[in-house]
Amino acid sequence: MTSSTPDPSAPVHPPEASAPAATPSSSPLDPARRRAETDQYLRLLSIGYYITAALTALVGLMPLIHIAIGIGMLTGNLGETAPDELWVMRLMGGFFLLIAALLIACFFASAGVFFVAARRMPERKGFVVSIVAASLACCFFPFGTVLGVLTFLLLFREDVRPTFDLDAAVAA
Repeated sequence: MTSSTPDPSAPVHPPEASAPAATPSSSPLDPARRRAETDQYLRLLSIGYYITAALTALVGLMPLIHIAIGIGMLTGNLGETAPDELWVMRLMGGFFLLIAALLIACFFASAGVFFVAARRMPERKGFVVSIVAASLACCFFPFGTVLGVLTFLLLFREDVRPTFDLDAAVAA
């Protein structure tokens, strides 16, 4: 009677797999393929920065309500106020105007940085602007945080950084 179970003391060899020979054009380390992939990632990040710029500008318009309230407080048109308390109302109106104007300026400056980064990133220009935009985007949770981290991961790859600002290196 013969047993069909293999001998446990016999050496086991893995089956030989016939791997296809890698051609230079299909290699994952092919520079042309890697550059095309990076271009695609930069284009997608650029779209993300355009969206973030638009959303940031839209959110930056919300303090206009505070400006309207501040103007009403400064002019005394918000209700009856005793004459001896009018200076407090005007002081608070001034604070409303100042803080709202600063918020609007900060949001629109951020939106401007995002827009410039979105324009320059696919052209592989403005590395520093892209880093500043990624740092700033990390403050805008949750979408901006993801966008900023993905930007850092892409821009600090060893094959991406040297391709930025080649025209500045040639001019120097």
